[in-house]
Formats: sequence, C-alpha cells, structure tokens
Amino acid sequence: MADPRSVAAPRLSRVAGLHLAVIAMIALSWSGYLVMTWFYGYRHLMLTAAGAAHGVRGRWEVAVNLTCTVILLAAGLLFLVWLWKSRRNAELLCTAPHRRRRGWIIGSWFCPIVNLWFPYQVVSDVWKASDPRTSPYSRDLSAVPGSWLVRMWWILLFAAAVAEDRADRFAHGQITIDGVRRWANWSILATLVWLGASVMIILIVRRITAWQSTPRPVRGR
Repeated sequence: MADPRSVAAPRLSRVAGLHLAVIAMIALSWSGYLVMTWFYGYRHLMLTAAGAAHGVRGRWEVAVNLTCTVILLAAGLLFLVWLWKSRRNAELLCTAPHRRRRGWIIGSWFCPIVNLWFPYQVVSDVWKASDPRTSPYSRDLSAVPGSWLVRMWWILLFAAAVAEDRADRFAHGQITIDGVRRWANWSILATLVWLGASVMIILIVRRITAWQSTPRPVRGR
C-alpha cells in the first residue's frame, strides 16, 4: 500500500513545442502586418489621393486583410496560452509572489490605462522566476534584477504603437499625396519598430522556454 503521506510532486506544464508555434505565428503576424501596410494599404492611399476609382478596396484586398487579421489574432491567442502555462511553471519554480494575479495575464492587455505597464510586469516576473539564477526561495520578485531584453521589448512595443497611431492620422480624412508621404514615413518607422519588438519577444519566449525545460527542483503551491 502506498504511503498516504506521500504527495506527488507538482509537474511543470509543457511549453516546449508550444513555443515553436508561438514563434512561428509571431513571425507570420509581422509578415501579415507588412502585407496589410504596404501591399495594398500604400496602394490604396496612393490611388485614392490620385482620384482613381481603384482606390476602393476590392474583394481580394478585403480577403487579404481578413486573413492577416486572423493571423494576428491567432498569434496573440497562442502567446497568451504560452504565457499562462509559463506563469504557472514560474510559480512552481520560485516561491516569490508575482506582482499581478493570474487573471491579469489576459486582462492586462485589454484593460485601459493599466495596459501601459501591467503586461510588462507579468512577463518580467515570469522571466525573473524562471531564471535559474533566481533563488527558488526568493520572497520578492521586484527585488530581483530585471532583464534588458524584456524592457527593450516593451519600449519597442509602445514605440511601434505610437508610430502606427501617427501614421493612421494621415490615412483618414482628406487624403493627399503629401499626406501619403507622411503616412509612408511613419509607417516605415512603425514597421521597423514592430520588427524589433517581434524579435525581442521571440528571444524572450525562447529563453523562458529553455529555462523551464531544463530539469530542476520544483516547489509545490
């Protein structure tokens, strides 16, 4: 008969494999953003500014836009699934409480105002708790040094959103050739910064997954 006092050690959720799907979808979503912005977004604005009838989007353009949007949503959903599993693993690897409850893993991205820093804190704490250099008996993750990689990702993400918002201002209202040029300048900046943010989050996903996939003692919760 098994000893009733024995308790099975908690097991980490498997994130290896899932992280490959996340990385692939992030890369694909950036490609989709590139297509939406430059393949027909720029063409649409130029034709509209020139007064061409083809400035109105056709069915195939709408189909491309819809496909790219679905890819973006799928990438976001997969990332949140990965982040949820990684957060659970991080709680088992380190006893220190995270600054935000699990519900904020998803809610932090959609709640106004707090979405300016809550998502960063969620990812940062998962990084810190997963890092093998962090003591599994740490009491305060805020006292653990953060990662420049996570900080750079959040800065680039915020900067890309600002650049895209500036570009969108020239894509609405009366469209002129000069306005299209300004839109193009801001869109080039947004595209490059989105690329940088995508590379940063891919590196973060890979690093956290590698840490959590390496055998090490697991703390129960």
